[in-house]
Parts: sequence; structure tokens; C-alpha cells
Amino acid sequence: MARPLVGLARVEVQNMAVKKKRKAAAKRKPATKRKAKKAVAKKAPAKRKKRKSAKKAVAKKAPAKRKRRKAKKAVAKKAPAKRKRRKSAKKATAKKAPAKRKRRKAKKAVAKKAPAKRKRRKSAKKAVAKKAPAKRKRRKAAKKK
Repeated sequence: MARPLVGLARVEVQNMAVKKKRKAAAKRKPATKRKAKKAVAKKAPAKRKKRKSAKKAVAKKAPAKRKRRKAKKAVAKKAPAKRKRRKSAKKATAKKAPAKRKRRKAKKAVAKKAPAKRKRRKSAKKAVAKKAPAKRKRRKAAKKK
């Protein structure tokens, strides 16, 4: 019967077993990690380039952004005055409202009376037209005298 392994010999045997397992694993998956690393390394320059161009684009847009921000600030600065103006305009409108209502009412009243006015005018025209021959006659007679 063989003696059980102790101390260093046991560790060595264990190490050998681990090595064997690793070799088997390497045969199963042919260096996937290494491949991935290589792929990443391959893409790195392009990534750097992309990052650089993105930075450039941001830098290009910066002045316009600053301009926009400035404009926004200016608008914000003017806002209280604008609100004040709007409020005073509203007040002025409110002040004028009763007179406006009155005018509208008067306009409506005039519009209501219009048909009767048209009728009167028409009848007056008719009366004048009816009297016209007699008027002409009188005028003629006056000329003869």
C-alpha cells in the first residue's frame, strides 16, 4: 500500500492537477480573453479618434451655446419689466372696458333701428317722387309769369 502524500509532495501533485485542468480549459476555449483584449486594442485608435472629434464638435458648438445662454439671461433680466408692462396694459384695457361696452350697446341700438330708418327713407323718397310732377308744373307756371 502506497503512503499518503504529505507536505510539499501533496502541494506539487495538486499544482499538477490544476495545470492539467487549465490546459484542458485552454484547449476547449481557445484564448477567448486574449482575443477580446486584442479586439479592444484594435478598436482603441478609432475610439480615441471618435472621442477627439466629439470633443471638437462640442468645442465648435460652444460659442453658439454661450450666445444662447447670454440671450436667455438677457430675456430673464427683462422679464420683470415685461410683466409690469403687461399688467399695466391689462389695467388700461380694464379701465377702457365700460366705455367699450357702452359703445357696443349704442351700436347695437343703432343696428336695431336701422330697418325702420331704411323704411322711412324709402317712403320719404316715394312721397317726393309722387309730388315731383306737380312741382315741375308749378315751376313751369312760375317761369311763364
